[in-house]
Amino acid sequence: MKAVKLKTEYLKNPLGIDIKNPRFMWNCEGGKAQSAYRLIASDTRGNIIWDSGKVESSQMSFIPYPLDTTSRLRVNWKVKLWDENGLERAGILRDRAQKRLRLEREVDNRKL
Repeated sequence: MKAVKLKTEYLKNPLGIDIKNPRFMWNCEGGKAQSAYRLIASDTRGNIIWDSGKVESSQMSFIPYPLDTTSRLRVNWKVKLWDENGLERAGILRDRAQKRLRLEREVDNRKL
């Protein structure tokens, strides 16, 4: 089971989002149903900045990033899914999809 069509605030590969707590969304490959998910967000060095833990839910859209973001923060996120029978594959985050997101604030007018 794989997560496909990962988006952040409806955007496929956002490079600038002016939203304090952006929302994540995805679909299951082949239209399958999920019984749970786990989202992990990390910085560009691979340091985990948020881990949702296993969340028992079939929800695949509008999952909010719960931390207040700083301007120009680059976040990589990945999602692990459990199938409709509650089964996962061996190895943590083995079946995963990753996306990168960059957050910008209008109030921050610094040059890149």
